[in-house]
Amino acid sequence: MLPFKKILVPIDLAFGARAALETAAGLRHRSKGAITVCNVVEPLNVVPFYPGFEVDDYPARAADVAKQQLLRIVNDTVPFIGEVEAVVRLGRSADGILELAEEMGADLIVMGTHGRTGARRMLIGSVAEEVLRRASCPVMTLHEAEAADAAAKIEDCLSIGTVLVPTDFSETSRDGLRLACQVAKELGATLHVLHVVDSRSGDALEPLLGDSQPNVRAMFAEAKQEAHRAVTRHLAEIGEIGRGIDVKEHVALGHPAKEIAQFSKGYGADLIVMGSRGRTSFKELILGSTAERVVRLAKTPVLTVHGESKSAGAPAEEAAQAGA
Repeated sequence: MLPFKKILVPIDLAFGARAALETAAGLRHRSKGAITVCNVVEPLNVVPFYPGFEVDDYPARAADVAKQQLLRIVNDTVPFIGEVEAVVRLGRSADGILELAEEMGADLIVMGTHGRTGARRMLIGSVAEEVLRRASCPVMTLHEAEAADAAAKIEDCLSIGTVLVPTDFSETSRDGLRLACQVAKELGATLHVLHVVDSRSGDALEPLLGDSQPNVRAMFAEAKQEAHRAVTRHLAEIGEIGRGIDVKEHVALGHPAKEIAQFSKGYGADLIVMGSRGRTSFKELILGSTAERVVRLAKTPVLTVHGESKSAGAPAEEAAQAGA
């Protein structure tokens, strides 16, 4: 059974969220959890002036209208979803979503993205990226524009046969691998583990600067061996969760986010599961983390887990399972 018992689905009333709602419905079907949908009403920047308008009444009226719209979107989009709780908050979108997630103890946030590009993204980023960056629980992002035809029943809402999990051999990657194993095991999916040798690093560039094909081949051979050792070690560390899964290992050379997105497309991945350390440098503060760049580039849904995320699985639980 999947580990998602409290699923939060933020909805932009202007765009809807069919992909996110269908995915959440499928996840609940596999986890026996509960779904909460939410919308955050932004404060008024300009106060309208017309007879009868009361500024003090705005929050209550806006929340009531938004809640009605929320429930209408849910029922029109996924009529078989079952019971959901609808919550409306007033404030900044990302803040409201994250505060609600903490209050309800959410162990997964499922969000659609709508493809903001250009100067607007550079100045303020997307709400989904801010939530992904700051959330303490796993966040699944889906491109609403890439959503397939509407599902007809609950069983059609979660079709995952191939899971891709990138690794850089870190502890954070192990957390991503742990959650990917849980998903692959429950859904009977094949798990592809990908390590990308960053072509911008000194270790990768050195054999490429000279006329040295043998050196490049040796670098790849060493990277594959290292990847195999790391995957074997991490699977052993996570115990029972990692057993009985069809695991395939891959190594690529290039820009990590681009290679992950291209690999996902080439192998027809249905889901990418990534561990994320968050922002670790000024450069990442400006350009975004690898996980955020993958969310922008890949058409595949991306499930991002931070090291402290509770849904990544507790080591104590794994030790108990392994000893059972």
